[in-house]
Amino acid sequence: MAFCAITWTVWTSRNEIIFKGKTWTEDTIFDSVLLRIGWWQRAKWPESCVSITDFISNPAAWSLSLGSKQVVNSLVWVPPLPGNLKFNADGAVQGSLGQAVIGGVLRDHDGKVIVKFSKSISHSDPATAELLAIKEALLIFSNLNLSNHQYLEVESDSSNVVCWIQKSLTTPVVFKELLSACIIAGSDFRWGINLIGRRQNGEADGLVKVGINRIEEFLSFGNNGSLEKFFNEANAHSLILRH
Repeated sequence: MAFCAITWTVWTSRNEIIFKGKTWTEDTIFDSVLLRIGWWQRAKWPESCVSITDFISNPAAWSLSLGSKQVVNSLVWVPPLPGNLKFNADGAVQGSLGQAVIGGVLRDHDGKVIVKFSKSISHSDPATAELLAIKEALLIFSNLNLSNHQYLEVESDSSNVVCWIQKSLTTPVVFKELLSACIIAGSDFRWGINLIGRRQNGEADGLVKVGINRIEEFLSFGNNGSLEKFFNEANAHSLILRH
């Protein structure tokens, strides 16, 4: 398909330059090729959660989506393995650059909620909001007394961000510093990140939506008073909710 897209784009752009006097740059041709491939992959795999915009900005995210196909296709939240925990994180922005909100929910293999968070942050772009949500989740987890759990599974519906964390060489320069901050936040425990569909990330998405006009940050520990006490004591020694 790539060969066909490249050949057709070069041919049509050549005709427009010769017969219509249009100007085509190398970047314009390259973007046109990606756009054609993007439309084709959406038609062939309509169930993919990778948008055409995401594909154009980061083509590597598409291979990630194919590798996670079974997980992405699920319409319900999938619990972690016994002994592990799962943190679903999400970020959203009003428009392409506006007021941003992050949120997340940590659950065990029985689906029991351990902690939820939601907070409004400064104006941001979507990718930054998604990275900040993951960073916040990792910082919260690092301050909980949960060392008896073997592994933390982090889930996000942002194909670009998941791809950047799994394949750091694909990270745009502008996001490298924030990505490094995420890695540092999770340096004291074992964790990994997976791509999921938006429906699977429904509870985290809901926390984000209700937090769009939130003045104070929301942090809930359910009925676990001892865990909340431990967290508050740890938080007194580190400003973990500051970005």
